Amino acid sequence: MATPKLDYDKAAAILVDAEVMGDKAAGEKHGVAPRTIERYRTVMNVDEKLAEAVGKLTPVVKQEHWLASVPPVFRRIMEEILAALDREDVPLKELVSHAEKIGQLVYTAEYLAGASARVASDRAGDESGRTADPVVTAFRKTA
Repeated sequence: MATPKLDYDKAAAILVDAEVMGDKAAGEKHGVAPRTIERYRTVMNVDEKLAEAVGKLTPVVKQEHWLASVPPVFRRIMEEILAALDREDVPLKELVSHAEKIGQLVYTAEYLAGASARVASDRAGDESGRTADPVVTAFRKTA
């Protein structure tokens, strides 16, 4: 029996989603078993065409995933800044200022996501007897 031909685009989408969402969620999204995802990873290690397709798709999906996780207020502010940047008459100083604001928003969003993960980890640590995260402990003392 002949092996079915691999759909590179579909396999790449599944592999990238698995990297971003985890195997279980990606499998549910695409209707494939976790074992299929494992097989695709094995194929990717030896198949340059699949590795290239994954490489091209990864930044796009990660950016989409990141944008979806950004709080709506940050997205709205970024959209307003980007709309202002589309004007042709924007002075260089204003462009730099807008770029700095976007950088600050990105940093803040990533910090908040990391803090949220640390809080979840710290709560798990409390239950398992692990040492608490010092950042979370300091935050709790000030809250």
